[in-house]
Amino acid sequence: MAELEGYLVMVNRRFFRGLTACFLTLLVACANAGPTLDDSLSAAVAALGERDSITILVTDSGLGGLSVAAAVAAQFDRCHPFAQVRLIFANALPDNDHTYNAMTSTEEKAEAFTAALDGFVEHYNPDIILIACNTLSVVYPDTEFASRGAAPVFGIVDFGVQSVRAKLTSDHASAIIMGTPTTAESHAHADKLIKQQVPPDRITTQACEMLESEIQADPNSDIVRTMIEMYAMEALESNPPPDSSDVTVALCCSHYGYAKPAFQAVFTELLGQPVTVIDPNDAMSAAVLAEVDCTRFENTQVAVEVVSRAELGEDDIASIAAMLQAVSAVTAEALRTYTLDTNLFTY
Repeated sequence: MAELEGYLVMVNRRFFRGLTACFLTLLVACANAGPTLDDSLSAAVAALGERDSITILVTDSGLGGLSVAAAVAAQFDRCHPFAQVRLIFANALPDNDHTYNAMTSTEEKAEAFTAALDGFVEHYNPDIILIACNTLSVVYPDTEFASRGAAPVFGIVDFGVQSVRAKLTSDHASAIIMGTPTTAESHAHADKLIKQQVPPDRITTQACEMLESEIQADPNSDIVRTMIEMYAMEALESNPPPDSSDVTVALCCSHYGYAKPAFQAVFTELLGQPVTVIDPNDAMSAAVLAEVDCTRFENTQVAVEVVSRAELGEDDIASIAAMLQAVSAVTAEALRTYTLDTNLFTY
């Protein structure tokens, strides 16, 4: 009997040692894991507050997210939590023949975006990565990069959801989510809003195929206006809002904000009443410095770079740079003098 009791004591000790080791391993894994899309961007930047310099990388599958980069750069004119900031806009588009919305499967999109993110980390080692693209934010959770937790990454979808939810405070309010086919087909915004107790019949999701490309070429063109009218009518026909409804139109593609006046005018005309148009790009850029100490330094030196594996068209550069100029001249100039780097990532 004494031998049996001794054996059981030994087994129990080994069991608890093993359990403790597993628990410690789990703690280490949690400590090393990068933030998810639901973590606070504001808190993540504030956590870097003891640093003198940081690197922020903004990415998109085109040039729409440059509006986020420009807004972030402009904030450092008045807020100085760091002595130096390196702000990089990295285009995640592999090349002009392989756009993410034209890729045929989620797996293909995830592989391409993983390659892009791996290249960005290798080249720039950013402290924070902002996915200023709804399409790529939807794709990101399926990437191998996300499973590694290799870097703090924040996507724009949650900012759009938060912005829309803030407008749906009455029973008479409804929202129309305008996005690319990838964003619309994912139902990411609608699903998150429904989880926050928003009735499904108060949410309309509208896919706007190729609209982002036309906006990038010229946000003020007749083609853009016509396409917005076409997609707006489709959205209103598929789920007409009540006559007394307060309608919020969410521009859930980073390019759409460049054509915000056209969205405002079209929906106002079609509904015969004022509408609220929100751009999640604004919420994302505002969150970057929401919790920092703006008085740490007298000023902040900001170096802005634009890099792309895909060649950018001269007309696209001229069009977007003109839109950025009033917000951040340094970002507009960085676009005009962008770096074409075919080795930015492997595809």
